Amino acid sequence: RFLGIIAYVFVGLMTLTSFDAAVNALGRRAWGLLHTIGDHYIWLVFLLSHLKRTPGQPLYWTGATLVLAMLALRLVAWRRTAAQAALETRAT
Repeated sequence: RFLGIIAYVFVGLMTLTSFDAAVNALGRRAWGLLHTIGDHYIWLVFLLSHLKRTPGQPLYWTGATLVLAMLALRLVAWRRTAAQAALETRAT
């Protein structure tokens, strides 16, 4: 229950900071950090809420699988970006 409240706080903060003026006031780095942590936290809460319901209702595996697939895609993209940045750093 407490995890869900924190997720709603993240949703609110991410909504309030989704405008150019808020991004400028907060700073690009802090804004990115807030949205990255918020995204992952909300995914975690969604995943946990689905996983705890799967024993009684197997249909909840669909939501859990989608969250895990999104996380896997995000990790692949992050690794590619990190690898490209490392190559560019070595080239200069």
